[in-house]
Amino acid sequence: MAMNGETAAFAGRRHRRRPVMAEINVTPMVDVMLVLLIIFMVSAPLLTVGVPLDLPQTQAKTLDQDKEPLTVSVNANGQVYLQNTEIAKVMGRISAAGFRRVALVTESEQQASAH
Repeated sequence: MAMNGETAAFAGRRHRRRPVMAEINVTPMVDVMLVLLIIFMVSAPLLTVGVPLDLPQTQAKTLDQDKEPLTVSVNANGQVYLQNTEIAKVMGRISAAGFRRVALVTESEQQASAH
């Protein structure tokens, strides 16, 4: 019986643990943030310093470029036109000519008739 009494007392002590501390110590994080703030405040003005450049002047004139964009049209019958000229395989010819980036803009018939 003495053994059972001792184990009961021992078991009671075993369950009386301190509760888990749920607080986080933020002091180290605040210290690191203040150090980083000071570093950035000191280094920020140093980053805006530029290097003076003496670029050469040129006498070349601007290139004459076509102001009219290239127009590709498709009518209701499926006929394809390039600048008002019918072409059967437009995309094949455009890519064969060396153009790799082609953008197509579409208009509905109502918008086209309004112009």
